[in-house]
Amino acid sequence: MASGLDVARLIGSFVLVLGLLALVLWGLRRVQSRGGFAGVAKRQMHVVESLSLGPRQKIVLIRVGTRELVLGVTPTSISALDHQAASAATLAAVPTMASFASNLQMATDGLRQQQEPSHGV
Repeated sequence: MASGLDVARLIGSFVLVLGLLALVLWGLRRVQSRGGFAGVAKRQMHVVESLSLGPRQKIVLIRVGTRELVLGVTPTSISALDHQAASAATLAAVPTMASFASNLQMATDGLRQQQEPSHGV
């Protein structure tokens, strides 16, 4: 009968350790989502929006301080497509898909103009 108690004690200990691990991970995730521990400066850069263009390509809108950047991201490179200073209203408001769509349209138009072959001799 002692072996049955040992197995129950072992399983109970294992479940307790897994529960404590889950609690610690949950706590760390909450602290991270709120900007870190007290005394740590808030992040100055964050991803506002991301749009997948293919399996390994995407366009990302990031905000660094008061600037917004539209970046093209591939497995081998990151390219700046557009940048602008964010207005006070933009910084206060949550970005909308319309603003991202207009930035994306401007960026893709600029890329098309750069990629068009010149017909000169």
